[in-house]
Amino acid sequence: MIAEVNVTGLRELRAALRKVDRSILPELREGLKEAANVVVRDVQAHVPHRSGRAASSVRSVAGGNTIYLKAGGARVPYFGWLDFGGKLPNKYPRTKKALAAPGFGPVARATGASRAKLRDGRYVYPAIRRNTPLIVEKAAEAFDDAAAKAGLQST
Repeated sequence: MIAEVNVTGLRELRAALRKVDRSILPELREGLKEAANVVVRDVQAHVPHRSGRAASSVRSVAGGNTIYLKAGGARVPYFGWLDFGGKLPNKYPRTKKALAAPGFGPVARATGASRAKLRDGRYVYPAIRRNTPLIVEKAAEAFDDAAAKAGLQST
């Protein structure tokens, strides 16, 4: 008996693989993360390297049917400003209690830095556009490998 499954998207492929062999899903996720890592490496190469924190904060994350990039975080809260521009918030809080704290004086009134706003960003979206053919190729390889391991025929 020959079974045929037609898959048009990631959700359908994952559902088909789940029916055949659940152990293949982690391998598919890792293959897709490798496709996303193409963009991660490109962004890391182009982000300014003053301390290296911004570049090291860029990573690919897989969750369910989604593969995405994360950048910034608690240690690099300025990544969005680096990529898209705008005005950094004031470095120090302006509350009366904070201003009364030792060491706070005129510095507490300093304003944040400005950077020209770019809707399309400087690093992440341009990296995606530059690498789209390679991303598609690696994602297709991950799909084909997963389908082959499950005994499914890809078209």
